[in-house]
Amino acid sequence: MTAIVRRRREELTIRMQDLAAAEQEFAFAAPEWFRIALPSLRQRLESDWFKRINPGFVSVSIEEMSRAWKSGLPPDLVPFCLEPQLEHIDYYCFHLALTVCNTEIVVFADHSIVHSWKNINAFLRWLEIE
Repeated sequence: MTAIVRRRREELTIRMQDLAAAEQEFAFAAPEWFRIALPSLRQRLESDWFKRINPGFVSVSIEEMSRAWKSGLPPDLVPFCLEPQLEHIDYYCFHLALTVCNTEIVVFADHSIVHSWKNINAFLRWLEIE
């Protein structure tokens, strides 16, 4: 797992072209609220402060998305960041089935949702204090 962190450390950003490539590769459409929030999300994730206190937190590549779904991430969760832990990986995801779960952002770890935020603004606030 450290190879993921080492390889992606300088590439913490989530770029619109990366999102578009993933949408095309896996045939999903990111919610409009995620697209709108992307600049704010990038700003927080790229801050020196955040990188210093969360050194393992990285954006997800297309290959890592595929690996996450193959290892049990439900297909209605789309990972955009990950954070390696000792025995598993925490995937930060947005929900494609928002009407079902009424939650926008979740953390999926080791076969279950372990944390959630009702909206992107709550998640962005959490990033500021985390």
